[in-house]
This record gives sequence, structure tokens and C-alpha cells, in this order.
Amino acid sequence: MTSTAGGIKLQAMHPILFRVGDFPIYTYGLTMAVGFLIAFGWIFWEAKRLGENLDHYYNICMICLVGGIIGARVLHVIVTWEEYADSLWSIFNLRSGGLVWYGGMIMVIVAIWGYTKWKGMKFYRVADILAGPMLAGLAVGRIGCLMAGCCYGKPSNLPWAIRYPDNPMLSPDIAGKLVHPSPVYELIACLIIAAISAYLLRHKTKDGQGTWTAFMLYSVVRFILEFWRGDAVRGFIIPGVLSTSQAIGIFVALLAAVMLWRLRKPAEK
Repeated sequence: MTSTAGGIKLQAMHPILFRVGDFPIYTYGLTMAVGFLIAFGWIFWEAKRLGENLDHYYNICMICLVGGIIGARVLHVIVTWEEYADSLWSIFNLRSGGLVWYGGMIMVIVAIWGYTKWKGMKFYRVADILAGPMLAGLAVGRIGCLMAGCCYGKPSNLPWAIRYPDNPMLSPDIAGKLVHPSPVYELIACLIIAAISAYLLRHKTKDGQGTWTAFMLYSVVRFILEFWRGDAVRGFIIPGVLSTSQAIGIFVALLAAVMLWRLRKPAEK
């Protein structure tokens, strides 16, 4: 990565990190795997610190892994269906990217809620433990987005704007221009929210406060960051005005605000 007049050129962008024989190892997939490992390590550390049953958290991590990938892929395919309509088998090719975090989040929430009900666990207690690690894992995954050239930003003249090398993912009106490093913005925001979630896990007065605070903060941040994203392929509810992630974020932020307000009320005797 080197400085250029008016911005930074990403000479280190590597969609394919290396090859094992003829088999390519994609940077996106590798960083996603590292993100999951970091998140799972943190989850087990918190669960052990709090005296939780680690067997349950092993199952929960597997649910997060499988459910997160399936949900994220399903939502990506829904919002970019035209890319897969003529090649349905490509839906199952995850190595080079194509995941929407909100889809994974929704799938994981439903699956974890079902698991905690089945095992008689407190859903919000589990969710509070998961919130920070999951956002930390997402932050690591955004490094993969940066290296793969996806989730790129709109044109920008800011000192930290970046210019990608030849990248087939870029739309023609953005190729060769300085753009916002939008994956870096989200990486920083996710780390901050993860730190806040970790603090609330230790200082909350009720289960659920950390979870809903994380949801609200991420939704607000993501809503704002979408205005700096230049990859229109991510899907829009109102073309050019309201993206799919912004529409979901509005709902999640409002729901989180209501739930946090309810959690402020004293417990009924």
C-alpha cells in the first residue's frame, strides 16, 4: 500500500492470497475463518469466566458458524438474484465472497433462541456473551472485503481515500477513482462496538442490555456507512436511496431502542 497524490493506492489487494497447487486460497474466505476463530475463542473465554457450561457453548458456536454462513448467503443471493439465475450451482461457491451480515445475524438469532429454549438457558444471557465476539469477528472479515475489492466506497477526495488496482468487481463509473475505504470504516466501528459490548457484559444491570445496545449501535453505524458505499450490487429497497441493509437497520434500531427502554423498567414483583 503506497501513498499517491490525493490518496492511497491499494497495491496489496490480493483476492487470492496464495495457491496450493492449482487450488486458490481466497483472502476473503481465510479472513472469515480467522474471524470465526477469534470470535469463538473470545466466547469460550467469557463463558468460562462466567461459569457457563462450555458444552453448550461449543454447540452454540457451531450454530453460529453454520447458521451465520447460510443466512448471510441466502440474503446475498436474494438481493443479487440476477447474478445466480443462470448458474444456480454458483450459489454454493463461497470462497470468493458473497455474504450479507444481516442475513447471518437473523438466522443465528432464530437458531440460538431455539437452542436456548430447548436447553432451558437464558437467551439474553447467552446473547450478551456472543455480542462482542461476533462483532470482533465481523471486523476481521472486513479485512477480507478490502483485499477482495468488494464492499468498496463511493468516490472521495479525502486524504485517506484509496484507489484499487484493476478490479473486475468495481462498477465502470468508479473504476480508477479514489474511493472511501468503507470496509475500514466498518472494521473500526465494529471494534468499538465490540469493546462497548464487553464493558456492558461486566457492568449491565439486566441481561439483554449488551445485546440490544450492540444491535442499535451497529444498525445506526451501518445505516450511515451505506451512504459511502459504492457497490450498488448489494441491493436496494428504493433504488439509489434506501439499501436493503439500511431498511433492515431501521427496523433493528427501532426495535433495539424499544427493548432497551423496556429493560430500564424495574422488574415486576
